[in-house]
Amino acid sequence: MLEEVEVDDLLNRRAHLMCYLYLKYGSRDVDRILRTMAKVPKILPSKLFSDICESHCQVQDEALPRLFSLLKDEYGATIETPSEDLCVVSPPTAVCLMGCKDRYGERKKLEVHHKLSQIRYLSFAGISVKQKCCLRCKLCRTNYNLNMFGDKTNGFKLYDDRRDFIEASDEYLVDRNVFNLQWALAQHCWVSFEGFAESLSDGFGMLNGSQDLIDRKLVANCFWWGELEEELREEKKDVVFFNRNDRELCMRKIETDRCKSLYHHAAIDCTEECKARGCGKLWVTDGLWKLQFAHCMFHKQNTVDGVPLINFPDVCTEEPEPGSAFCPDHFKLMEKSKIPTSLKGFLKYAGVIRESAVIDEDIENQPLSEDAQSKISRVFCNLKTAPNQGQSVIETQGGLEFVSDQSKSIPEISSACAPDVQRDNTCTKDLGERRVLRKLSRGHQFVIRGGGHIDMWTPLYRSESMGQVFIFILSWLYLTVRNIPKAMWGGLFLAYDNMCNLKKLRAANCKLPLPKPFDKMWKKINKIIDCLHIANHKNPECQSVLHPDRFNEMYPDLTNKNTMAAEQTFSWLSRFKKIVCAMSKTHHLFYLHRLVKRRNQYVTQCYRKGRRPLLPKRRHCKST
Repeated sequence: MLEEVEVDDLLNRRAHLMCYLYLKYGSRDVDRILRTMAKVPKILPSKLFSDICESHCQVQDEALPRLFSLLKDEYGATIETPSEDLCVVSPPTAVCLMGCKDRYGERKKLEVHHKLSQIRYLSFAGISVKQKCCLRCKLCRTNYNLNMFGDKTNGFKLYDDRRDFIEASDEYLVDRNVFNLQWALAQHCWVSFEGFAESLSDGFGMLNGSQDLIDRKLVANCFWWGELEEELREEKKDVVFFNRNDRELCMRKIETDRCKSLYHHAAIDCTEECKARGCGKLWVTDGLWKLQFAHCMFHKQNTVDGVPLINFPDVCTEEPEPGSAFCPDHFKLMEKSKIPTSLKGFLKYAGVIRESAVIDEDIENQPLSEDAQSKISRVFCNLKTAPNQGQSVIETQGGLEFVSDQSKSIPEISSACAPDVQRDNTCTKDLGERRVLRKLSRGHQFVIRGGGHIDMWTPLYRSESMGQVFIFILSWLYLTVRNIPKAMWGGLFLAYDNMCNLKKLRAANCKLPLPKPFDKMWKKINKIIDCLHIANHKNPECQSVLHPDRFNEMYPDLTNKNTMAAEQTFSWLSRFKKIVCAMSKTHHLFYLHRLVKRRNQYVTQCYRKGRRPLLPKRRHCKST
């Protein structure tokens, strides 16, 4: 009967029998497994026996019962079919990837490193128990785990190919299909980590049984590790991990790179429907205030090459320590000065609230008065800080690299980020300035193509101030027009609901201190107000020079011109408020980054299929 099946297929899966022996006798390495073979009934032909002795632990779940069944049918052996507990999950390689050779000049085969341990596998079939097998090269001492390989000295790296699962923790593996479903539900149904965990527990009947429930922490870890792996593979980054805390450090490095670049939108992905909505000719920018995160309470001046940058919020944007109002650098400074670091303790120390006052649970959201602000400032002024402590707004927003290239012009640029003339009361916009006792960001500024593809975004602090918006737009514009011939700049349009006041900045009415031809890039492009907000503008200039009809006049052949791309995107994005506002800054920014990437992929796929990307109805969702 064995001749009728594919012998090579059988031999390729012979490692299952080794795993059976390993589980039965508890051997720690291959040599000991082979010594135990003498205790096994003589049910195998010599050829198969020698092949087993030379095999490795590369395991496939469905093969183990089949192998035992074939052996029973062929040799009439009385042998019990192994249970599903014998399903073993192992690394994707059987030989050392570091180039080690054995004495015959062949690639060194790996050996079992630790005794097999139980691990739970979460899939659409529920939770099953499998055996986790880790391997090691005895020559170079490289450890091969399920998702990574390396050692403590040189760190661990991902394998070249994706696994079918994500190692969410030491006790749980999550099938990649479950992970993909989680993302789809989050993107289209706004399902949180906790909501997805409860749905799985309820759907698998765990609420009525004795099994442990799937919790939010497991789902969150699956998401962070899964999306971090996707990001590293997409960007082809070779990152080394030394411990699990390096995950957050890697996310911060990704954020640093993200804010200096555009989201890719290849010409091949821009379909006729996408172009008909203005993609490549029209961009819309606006601020979304709902998505916020906590940041350090300390003050931090914006400087470039030691030169102060005015018209920017003087806040430290670093993530606070758990249970503290200050980032790690300023936390150490406050502790050294024997000043309380918790929000309530610091406010009492600064005299903002009385020592005997009953602390309201919602004190974090109480308005910050001028008197309270001066008391807090006095405490900070008495402390000596180092220039490298904390992070400023210009550093966080990614404008530092763009501005520092022209550091000699910093005073001119920063002072020019102020209105050239007094704001006209006929065109006013609430900039969303909000000062509360707990330091929170003020949302994000986005630039979105007419087709709905998100080009770039940056966090806002304290308000949607014209200084922050202008520097961000210059950073985006510089990255955009450098790939477009100068002769075509006059055909580009940028829509913004507060364009009239942005144009009043002195920096917007003169040549930029940049190398040619980028010194005229701002003046070359067309500026308009989107069609949703134009009705709120009473200034004659807004109704003529900045009217959205200018875009229609230049491109009459575009049938579905869309100057409302930002508001449409915000109607979808603002519904993530309950999810991302509960996250730390690192997780908040990384989640939003991956969300934008996934959204852009979805928009592209929809246009390829000849359909419009699905969005919530605008009338049901306010996005401010």
